Amino acid sequence: MLKVVPSLVLVSLGFGVPVQAANVAPALPSVIQAAAWHSKEGADQPETTPRESAGGIFTAGSKLPERVVFAVGPDAFEGVALGTEMGRALAGVLDERAGAGVPVLLANLVERGTRVREEATIAWPVCVAWVFAGGQSKRVEIGRTEQGWLLARELDFGQDGPDLARLNERRFELLSAAWPALRVPFGQAAKYPAGELVALEQPYVAGEVVLDEPTLRRRLFHNPGDTALLDRNLAEERFFVRMPGEREERRPCGLLVWIHAIDAHEPPLEVIAPVCDELGLAIVSIADAGNAREVVDRLQLVLDVVATVSARVPIDERRVYATGISGGGRCSSIVWGCFPDVFTGAAPIVGLDSYQVTPTGTGRAWRQSYDRPGGSLFSVLRTHRMAGISGENDGNFAEMKARLDLLSRDGMDVRLVEQPGMGHEMPAPETFAQAMRWVDEPAREAMAKAGEEGAQLLRRAHAAEGEARERLLMRVIETAPWSDAAWEAIDLLRNP
Repeated sequence: MLKVVPSLVLVSLGFGVPVQAANVAPALPSVIQAAAWHSKEGADQPETTPRESAGGIFTAGSKLPERVVFAVGPDAFEGVALGTEMGRALAGVLDERAGAGVPVLLANLVERGTRVREEATIAWPVCVAWVFAGGQSKRVEIGRTEQGWLLARELDFGQDGPDLARLNERRFELLSAAWPALRVPFGQAAKYPAGELVALEQPYVAGEVVLDEPTLRRRLFHNPGDTALLDRNLAEERFFVRMPGEREERRPCGLLVWIHAIDAHEPPLEVIAPVCDELGLAIVSIADAGNAREVVDRLQLVLDVVATVSARVPIDERRVYATGISGGGRCSSIVWGCFPDVFTGAAPIVGLDSYQVTPTGTGRAWRQSYDRPGGSLFSVLRTHRMAGISGENDGNFAEMKARLDLLSRDGMDVRLVEQPGMGHEMPAPETFAQAMRWVDEPAREAMAKAGEEGAQLLRRAHAAEGEARERLLMRVIETAPWSDAAWEAIDLLRNP
């Protein structure tokens, strides 16, 4: 049903209930521009016309879709302030599209020329597409199979059983690129005790970026050569999480991924936990993902653990960091460089890689570890900090210093945190804290500034009336999401 108060929309969507799009949340910024469908990366299959999509999995009652809402799950969702990031997250809304382009957008998600066995199932759900057409609606679950490919499966179907379709990886990646990582109700985080390392229960969630061969070429190496292909099995992996002590229950926490150099699962909590508690960062680790494993599996598992914990715990996607020691430190620097759309900072310990061939100063050079990110990814990377940690007795000290110097010359916001006398080992807790405080500083400063602006807007809202008051409350939520002021604005919109 649709309830409308002046300038404010509260939406409740349930299966079979038609919802008019005009007064619902405004469409989110389009991630896929029309040209993307005709680009080289998106041209691996012929474009589908709206009429060709009739009768397909993304239709409702054989009618062409008029509107689609991508949501966290299959249950009816409701909320306020759906035009804001915080409002959508609380309602479980990832994206919304409406208008004449919807049939083509959905039809082109389907991988043409492939057949799906009737017994194919989704092992790791990603989202549910709520399709609306001609007063009818239908839910289509989207997720990954045990084999790792994307499957769409009807949740609402007739006697003949559900339709299934394989989806195009690249086009779905483009569609979901700007979706929020925060996809979980706040109450669920309470089941993980603060300050205690516990196992994350299966099933795990595959990262939205899957390092198959085309993605490896696009994200890591234009010429992967003899690089081993992805061979991890999520059902056999073990992930662990430690929630920060005394966390603020109504704010998403940041995330620090620990990457081991050996086959173990427990992070060095005596070193990294104190500053994580100070900054409000959850810690996650992966068992048996040390230097003995192929690097592509290690990188994929890092992406997988971020996706998994983000499905269980409210995570602030602006504060997702990586760290590790030795080979794990190198991996943390690679995910910082290759996936700036996932990681916003890194603190590699006694090991660091980069996209540049780096002279040793003796007529030789350390090799380039991955390709320089292109386009918008490079622009985003330049806004993210990386603090390498080492000391003069570490065998990798000279390499780290030289690599960071070249990265700095290329416009990267990086630095070396030196600990006197440090060898190839973990730093002192205060040294690690110094690095992490610097990496996290831009996010903390931005949150503090937004909080002040939100509080000022809230004071103005209290003094206003009617539509002016509601507009100011919406601005509070937009300006300072998850702040105390934003939560108060949400409550006032729910109970005007």
